[in-house]
Amino acid sequence: MEKEQADLGLIQLHAGHSLIDLLKVGGKIDRPESGAPGAGRNMDHLCLRIEQRPGKDTAIPP
Repeated sequence: MEKEQADLGLIQLHAGHSLIDLLKVGGKIDRPESGAPGAGRNMDHLCLRIEQRPGKDTAIPP
């Protein structure tokens, strides 16, 4: 976990050079129109970049 802002209902996870924001349902910055889990669409966006680290001999499987 990178950072938590409980007053906003926000948790940030570190994924390489990126951050993943998780919002608490009903939290201060949650959008009411996104609905609760199981009620339909409740994810705003997700974007991760995967890249090979220099000097590492690991391949990403297809």
